[in-house]
Amino acid sequence: MALSYELRTTTKLNSLRLRYTNKGQKFRITTKYFVNNINNWDSKKQRIKENQAEGVDRAKRFNKELVKFKSHYINEISKLEREQIQLTKELFSYISISYDGNTVQKERVESQFNYCTLLKEWIKKAKNGEVLQDRGKFKGYPFSVNTLKNYSSILGHIEKFERDYYPLKPQQINKKLYNDLLIYARDSEEEYADGNLGAIIKNFKASISKLEDEYNIKFPNYKSSQWNVISPNALKIALNLDEITEMYNLDLSNLSESYSAVRDAYIFNALSSGARIGDYMNFNESNLLERGTETYLEYIQEKTGKSIVAPLPPICLSIIERHNGFPKIGSPQDANRKLKKIGKLCGFNEAQYLRDNKGKVIKVMDKWELLTNHTSRRSFCTIAYLNGMDTINIRAISGHGGEKILLEYINVSQHQHARRMQQTEHFKKITAINTLRSA
Repeated sequence: MALSYELRTTTKLNSLRLRYTNKGQKFRITTKYFVNNINNWDSKKQRIKENQAEGVDRAKRFNKELVKFKSHYINEISKLEREQIQLTKELFSYISISYDGNTVQKERVESQFNYCTLLKEWIKKAKNGEVLQDRGKFKGYPFSVNTLKNYSSILGHIEKFERDYYPLKPQQINKKLYNDLLIYARDSEEEYADGNLGAIIKNFKASISKLEDEYNIKFPNYKSSQWNVISPNALKIALNLDEITEMYNLDLSNLSESYSAVRDAYIFNALSSGARIGDYMNFNESNLLERGTETYLEYIQEKTGKSIVAPLPPICLSIIERHNGFPKIGSPQDANRKLKKIGKLCGFNEAQYLRDNKGKVIKVMDKWELLTNHTSRRSFCTIAYLNGMDTINIRAISGHGGEKILLEYINVSQHQHARRMQQTEHFKKITAINTLRSA
C-alpha cells in the first residue's frame, strides 16, 4: 500500500491530493490544503515550504494536518483490511468525511453510499471555497449563495423522501426514483407549483453530477436524459363530482375495511374543505362545531396558521357517522397505494400526459395512477369552481395563500370553462338580446 500527496493544479487553486495505490487499485481524494506557488511543494519530503509566500504559520499548520490526515487514512484502511472489507472508491471518500473525529461507521461500510451525508459534505466544502465551479463563464469561482441554497433545498427534500419512502442507493438512482420523487413532491403538504417540481428535478440532477465528480461515485442506472424537467402543464389531476360519486358508491366489501376508510377520507376532504393531508390526520371531534341546525368543520392550518371554517354537507356527516369519527387512513404512503387501487376499480383510465419543458410527451399514465391523498385538495378546488363558487370563497375554505397557486389547483378544460360561462348572468343577458333588428 502506498499513500502520498500530489499537486492538483487549476487556473485558480493548487490543491493537494492524496493518492492511494495498492495491487492495481488507484484512488485519489482532493484535500482542503493548498499552496500558493507550485514551487513551494516539496514532493520528496511531502511538505509545504514554510516561507513568506505561503505564510509561515499557515504552512506549519497545513504540514501538521497533512501528517494527521494521512495517518487517519492509514488507520482506517488497516481496519478495513483486518475486517476483510474490500476498499472501494466510495469507502475511500467516506474516510475523508470521517476525518473530523468520527470513524467509518459499519453501516456506511455495508451500504457504501449515503446521499445526504455526501451532499452535506460537498455543500460544506463549497461554502468554504474548497470546491469551485468547473464549467461556464464562472469556472474557477466560488458557488453563489443562491446556487448553494438550491443544493440545500434538494438535500432537505431527499432527507424527507428517505424518511417516508426508502433510502437511496447508487443502483436506485433511476427512472423509478424520478417518478417516485414527483409523487412525493405532489403529495407533500407544501403548495408546489409544477415549476417547483421542475426545480426539484433540476437540482437533484445537478447534485448527482457533483457527487459523481467529487467522490468518484458511479450510478449504473442513472440516465440524465430520462430525468426530464417538468413543464407547467404536467401531472395535474382532480376528480370531478361524477367521479367522486362513482367512488362513493363503489362496492369495497371484498377488500379490508381500511380501503373504505381511505376512500371515505378522500371523499370527505374533496367535498368539505380540501385540507392538506397533515391537517386532516389531526382532525378529531373538537373540530366539529354545531351552530343551529348546521355542522361546521373548524381548524387552524398547521402550515399557515389560518383559521378555516367550512360547512359540512350531509354526505360528509354520514361519513363521520359511519366511521364514528373521521376515517383513519394510516400512513399517507399506504393510503396512496390504496387510492390507486380504488381508482383503478372505478375505471379512472383517462390518459394523462407528462411533458418536458419543451412540451414533448415523455410518458402517458392512466388517471388512477396519479391518484393520491393530495389530489383530494385539487378535487375540492375544481368541483367548487365548476359549481359556481368564486375564487375568493374557495381560497377562504382551502386556505391557499394566493390566487396564482389556487388557479393551479383548479383542473378545468376549455369546454368546462365555456359551459361555466353559459351559466353566468353575463351570458344570460347577452343571450336575451333581441336578435330582430329594428328598422
